[in-house]
Amino acid sequence: MARLAVGNTLRRALALCRDEWWALIVLAVMVEVPVIIADATSIHLLDLEVGGDGQPGDRVIAGLILLLWTTLAHHVLLAGVEEVEASHRRGEPRTRLVSVLRGLPVGRLLLADVVITLAFIFGLILLIVPGIIVFVMTTPVFPLLSMERQTVRATVRRSIQIVRGSAWRLLVVIGVVWLASQVAGHIVTTLLHNEPFVDAIVHHLVVLAFEPLAAAAVVVATYELVALDANRRREPAATE
Repeated sequence: MARLAVGNTLRRALALCRDEWWALIVLAVMVEVPVIIADATSIHLLDLEVGGDGQPGDRVIAGLILLLWTTLAHHVLLAGVEEVEASHRRGEPRTRLVSVLRGLPVGRLLLADVVITLAFIFGLILLIVPGIIVFVMTTPVFPLLSMERQTVRATVRRSIQIVRGSAWRLLVVIGVVWLASQVAGHIVTTLLHNEPFVDAIVHHLVVLAFEPLAAAAVVVATYELVALDANRRREPAATE
């Protein structure tokens, strides 16, 4: 059975970033910068660094709100990048960001974000591994919501269906880009080593530079998984 090709997926994601770099950077900045500001501000205002005086209850509430906001921003970015990829595949000469943002299924994205984020948190509580499984099996949900425009429930089922058999490969695709961004962010903040507020801003800016590639990798992987699933469905029909 054919499975997701990690190297090919990463190469296609890099090609998408090269061809649509302006649209992807603008999308990433629009979606992620508010998260960066909120994260850095929470560290500054609540004094969350080690040895700070912030109240535990404040930390938990601020952390939960920031987590929900961060995941929603990332999921909206995935749907936006899918619109860019769809436009690119249609051979359109220039991606119109207004059309991309206007075409996003915001209501379904919000609902799916809450459901999947809570499932992910619950899975992490159950010894971490279930949380990772939830994360990998539902990663294509947000590009699929933009691609296929089905209900959240149907899209979650569809995501699990296309990932089955390629889960580890999809995790590698995501992990390679994530690890590269974290290492780069750590190196830069270590070299600068300023106040926690400044370090947080710098780290997030470095990670932000990798966001277009990270989102492109997930979107391209989703397209590849959809194609593989279609081929699997055709194979039994061809043998009859």
